[in-house]
Formats: sequence, C-alpha cells, structure tokens
Amino acid sequence: AKIAYEATGGTNVSILDTYANALFETGQREQAIKLEEAAVKASRNDRERIELEANLNRFKRLAKENAK
Repeated sequence: AKIAYEATGGTNVSILDTYANALFETGQREQAIKLEEAAVKASRNDRERIELEANLNRFKRLAKENAK
C-alpha cells in the first residue's frame, strides 16, 4: 500500500483509503486518520465519501477506545 501511495503521489482516493487502513492496522493511528481525512476531502462522489467517512469515524472511535 505504501508503494502504491508513493507512486501516485497520494492523489488516488482508493489507495489513500487502503494505505490508511494498513497504517491503522499496524498501530499508526494518527497517520491513518490524517490520510483518511485526505481521502474524504478528495472523494469525487457521495457514495464514495459516505464510505470513507464511515472508515474515518471507525478509526477515530477505535483510537479513542484504545487511548483509555
């Protein structure tokens, strides 16, 4: 995911989302949230944005739960 992210310069929404998920799963939660926020901002349609916002909200909720 990192190689694809770097190859596209962080401009592909699907790759941003995939890389954010990979970062989150490996414990890099703050960076994952930042990338998912960028993916939401770059989304091109409502369906895509809704899906990305759901992922972002999940990241934030789990990060908050794990911070306790």
